[in-house]
Formats: sequence, C-alpha cells, structure tokens
Amino acid sequence: TAPQYDYLVINIGYEPTNIVSLPDAPDDFDEFWAKAKEELATVPGDFKLTKEQQFIPGTDSRIAVSHVDRTWMYREAGGSIELLTDELCLQIDKASGTLRFLTRDKKLLLAERSRESRQIDTDSFGQSRAWLYFDWQKNENLYAMGTRDTNGMKLRGSARYISHDADTDELPLLLSDKGYGILLAADGPVMCCDIPSYGSYLHTEGAAWTDYYFIAGKRPDTIMNAYAYLCGRL
Repeated sequence: TAPQYDYLVINIGYEPTNIVSLPDAPDDFDEFWAKAKEELATVPGDFKLTKEQQFIPGTDSRIAVSHVDRTWMYREAGGSIELLTDELCLQIDKASGTLRFLTRDKKLLLAERSRESRQIDTDSFGQSRAWLYFDWQKNENLYAMGTRDTNGMKLRGSARYISHDADTDELPLLLSDKGYGILLAADGPVMCCDIPSYGSYLHTEGAAWTDYYFIAGKRPDTIMNAYAYLCGRL
C-alpha cells in the first residue's frame, strides 16, 4: 500500500526559469503501455498491509521527537490552504508560500513577510545561506533562550547571534510574549535581525533552507517545556 504521511507537502514553485516542456511521447507509447498492463494483470496479487513510521527528510538529528499522534485536517479557503488542530490554524498563501500562524479562533500569533519571505544563496566559498523574514507585531517582545535560560536575551531593535556554542549541542529558541516560540533546527550560526533598515529576519549559515518548529503556548514555561521535550531534555 502507499505510505500514509503525517504531513502535507505543498509545492509552491521551483526554479521557474528552468521549467521546460516535456518531450512528446514516442509513437509506439500507447502500444507499449497497453502491453505492460496486460503483463501486470497476469501477476497474482499478494498484498500485505504494513504500518511504517515516516520521517521528513532533512530533520535535524538533535530533534528527539520524530512523531506526535495529533489529529489535524486541512482545507482550501480561497487563495490559501489552512491546516487546523484543536488549538491552531496555519494559513499558507498559495501564490507566495508564506505562512501565518493563528489561534483556532483566528487571533494572529505570527506571520511571515507577505512578499519574498524566503531568500537563499551561496557565499563566495560556496556555503549556503538562508533568510526567513517575519512581520513581527509592533508591541511584541522577543527573547533568545536555551533549555537552561530563565531570563533570555532581548532581540527587538537589534541584530544578534542566537545560536549556542557547538559544544552544548543545543538548538536556538526564539521566545515571544505573544504566545509562541520558534525552535530552529540549524547546525550552523543563526542570527536574529530586527533593524528597520535591514528588515526583520532569521538568518542561517551552512543550510540550504531555514528549518523551524513553531511552538504555541499561553505561558512561557509551557513553551520552554515543549522546547526541552523536542530536544530530548524532558
């Protein structure tokens, strides 16, 4: 049977300048296909149902949780796709691929920038770099945290590295007083910038994309416990 994935794959676009038309099918393709189906029909079926755990390729090895049994659903709503759980609503814009995180009653928690929210390139040494832009709320406070931090480092109006020392094997966490946290699954340095002339973004070095986990919680200790759980420290 086909594997049942516990996630939704949405392809927004990939290198549009390199899209080319497929070649025309060979003249004898229909004959070949009909013969192949006839041969397949002679093979007796011996089907077995096997339950397998599926993982998303590229998940950081320091994320200790590979699967959570949680019911969710999705629906198309105009120009967006919505993923819904009991607590959250995730909106994905079909045209741009940008994300918006809301409570189930549609109170905004976090939004990626509506235009060009992601940028990827390589430096002169061939190392990948990625930028992920956000529209943080004006009265929102942000802090860089670790599993053992209690106060955190203030981030609004500054540009700071929030990644931890490589010897700690700890992933960076951005904590907001609006009821969420962002756990970044990144091996290399991670910078948080919130300077108007440069924009509000998270920047990762040595990665082809920015892989992050959105954690919602009404209390900071709820978010910190979820962070520790994901990192295998709880």
